[in-house]
Amino acid sequence: GLFGGGTLTGAEMAARWTAIALGVLALAAIIIAIVRTARRKAKRSKENIGEELADFTSDPDRAFKIAKDYLEQGDNYHALRYLFICLLARLNKTGVIHAEPAKTNRRYLREIASVGIVSTEQVLPFFRLFNSCRYGGKTVPEEELRELFGKYEALNGELTVYDARKAEAGELGK
Repeated sequence: GLFGGGTLTGAEMAARWTAIALGVLALAAIIIAIVRTARRKAKRSKENIGEELADFTSDPDRAFKIAKDYLEQGDNYHALRYLFICLLARLNKTGVIHAEPAKTNRRYLREIASVGIVSTEQVLPFFRLFNSCRYGGKTVPEEELRELFGKYEALNGELTVYDARKAEAGELGK
């Protein structure tokens, strides 16, 4: 028989080895699929800014410093990533948005538009560049990134004035 004892013909021997080879190949394919899935999940969790955002909501300036350090090192992707985290953390601190790990960038933009403290036109360049580089695989252009750093500093100044006025009116933290 094919898998029983006894003497095998040449065709039976070839069939046995073919079945064993196919089994080994199927097992290898399953193992490769499991490893790839695990790697993708690990990469995605490391790259998920929503979870990392929580580390900076009370101190957006720390994210800004990290972004500046990456910019000086020439790592434009991570500079943009931390500048975007910094932007969201700063908007959260003022109450423009409520940062949540699972919230999408589209939901943040809707929130910004509905609150009205900051115009969507002020933040749209950050979202567009981040989305095109993070999700579209575009290379981060240094000149555009440096412009965003300047725009962030201007926006941060406006939010600081807004926070001060709000504190004077006794509304900060309410």
